[in-house]
Amino acid sequence: MLVKCIGNSPSHLSNESAKQAYARNIHQDEVWLEIGREYSVYGVSFMDGENLPWFLICEDDDEYPKPHLGDFFEIVDGEIPSGWAFTSATTNAGEVALLPKRWADDPYFLEKLDDEEEDALAYFQQLVKHSKTAQS
Repeated sequence: MLVKCIGNSPSHLSNESAKQAYARNIHQDEVWLEIGREYSVYGVSFMDGENLPWFLICEDDDEYPKPHLGDFFEIVDGEIPSGWAFTSATTNAGEVALLPKRWADDPYFLEKLDDEEEDALAYFQQLVKHSKTAQS
């Protein structure tokens, strides 16, 4: 899945629900996204019972993806990668999500990436490599 950044601050949001979600979840004037840049998506989550997608992407060379409000992006390639799964179990990616299966099955996977657990990092690096290969 591939998205293109079209905004990075509340002034770029036209949807009132998105503005409220930004105010509730993001405590800075703008996020570190580059407008015009394409980003690989490593998961899609829905938080706070809202109908707003949050794309899990890596900014620059981050070691793990972070959720970014979907309204900051336009979808370039919306194909759901093979090996992803739907989960409605609360994970550290949100209450409802589409994630790589191993991540969907492990509610603490994102935390393991943040803690730099070797096995989780190796798995995520495989996802990154596969994503880059798919974009070529």
